[in-house]
Amino acid sequence: MDKSLFALNLAREQLEAAERMISVTFGVVGDPRLLLTVAQKLHAAHYNAMKSILYYEVHNNKIPKFDENFEHMLALFQARAARRYSLQEDYTPFIKQLNGIIQGHKDSPVVFERKGSYVICDEDYNMEQVSQERLQEYAKIGRKFIEDAERMVVGHGRRNITRCI
Repeated sequence: MDKSLFALNLAREQLEAAERMISVTFGVVGDPRLLLTVAQKLHAAHYNAMKSILYYEVHNNKIPKFDENFEHMLALFQARAARRYSLQEDYTPFIKQLNGIIQGHKDSPVVFERKGSYVICDEDYNMEQVSQERLQEYAKIGRKFIEDAERMVVGHGRRNITRCI
């Protein structure tokens, strides 16, 4: 159970850092390259919230131990945990989109700034635009996802997560 609480606490810290960067730091600096760092923090927050739920499932013997491979974890989360807990919102598309931004940037031959946003082009020059508004929406979804994960992992008021770590 310690792994699930640790991952959940890490997810919360990463989300708070991303929210602070997008609302405060980006407003002061205004550099669109900062948006990629925010996307990386949001991706890490979503990833760790998902990992927290999966560790909780392993702890309760509902799923077998898993490899910490992103694709494998996402498929396991989608097939088992998301269905079992009837999450109100399907978080997997947002996790995939954030992963696509990060992977797209790594594989991209061309990136540039345009009108306050960061644009990532693939080899066929299909463009992925990363904007402050889009990342703020992902942060809202991430906040809800972490709250749902906390409700599952920690339970309804049984203990405070910051005291468990």
